[in-house]
Amino acid sequence: MSPQGDPGKGGLKIRLFFLGFLILSVFLGFSIHLVNLQIVENLLWEGRAKAVSSRSEPLLAQRGLIWDRNVDKPLAMNIDSFAVYVIPAEIKPLTPETLIPVLAAVLGMQADDIMARIPSSWTNSWNPIEIRDGVSYQTIVQLAESSEDYPGVGWSSKPYRWYNDVGSISHAMGYVGDITVEELQLLYNQGYENTANLGKTGVEKTFDSILRGKEGRIYRTVDVKGRSQSDREDVVPPENGLDIVLTIDRNIQDLAEKALGPRKGSLIVLKPSTGEILAMVSYPSFDPNKFAEDGPVSFG
Repeated sequence: MSPQGDPGKGGLKIRLFFLGFLILSVFLGFSIHLVNLQIVENLLWEGRAKAVSSRSEPLLAQRGLIWDRNVDKPLAMNIDSFAVYVIPAEIKPLTPETLIPVLAAVLGMQADDIMARIPSSWTNSWNPIEIRDGVSYQTIVQLAESSEDYPGVGWSSKPYRWYNDVGSISHAMGYVGDITVEELQLLYNQGYENTANLGKTGVEKTFDSILRGKEGRIYRTVDVKGRSQSDREDVVPPENGLDIVLTIDRNIQDLAEKALGPRKGSLIVLKPSTGEILAMVSYPSFDPNKFAEDGPVSFG
């Protein structure tokens, strides 16, 4: 008969095995937690620190001009102006409810219209939200002289579109306007941002990708209050949009408009040898410059 092993020794080996496994599991758990603290959370806090210490602002590109075939006076041009924006995270110690009514009075807006532009989820956002464009230099001076009363409020140069011919050619020319949330969702990957102007109809829409150019960017180092901490700025310059020349002749356009008169309808003048459109009249007409103002646009 072969001798039997000591059952006590077998049980001891099993207990030692489970004890070693438990110690190894605890060690691995602490190691994973340590890696999480040193790497993952470090990256998280590093990203937050960069969000606080680094700010970027868009440098808007000049939109290309639109000319008639004579290239003597632009049909559409840009007028120097400013845009006012708010950085929600910098509004403190004030609240939107206390700041916005005061800001609305300066900008000639309704407080509810400004609040509607600031999503509730962006309360602590460092991203600037444009409140109004087409702001005059005098208004910017007023804001600058009392800047301590408007925490989180800033401004930048933003020309607005102006149309020299506002008659029957308006339908062909079209107009530009602020990009909407729905449009931004569709066009974000094409370089459009929430500060962009977008061609809505006509030539402005058809050739928007040519006219708009490409925005630049300016990067600054600031403290938690948004104050500049360095004279050094990193600038990515904008690329201005390209001009386009239409086949329309302003002089023939005026003659065609007079020929149609106030009658409702359309009139097109073509160059027989090439098929080029020399005039395109449509009535009732509208003033595309009115789209820069609040309220509906009147036709007539």
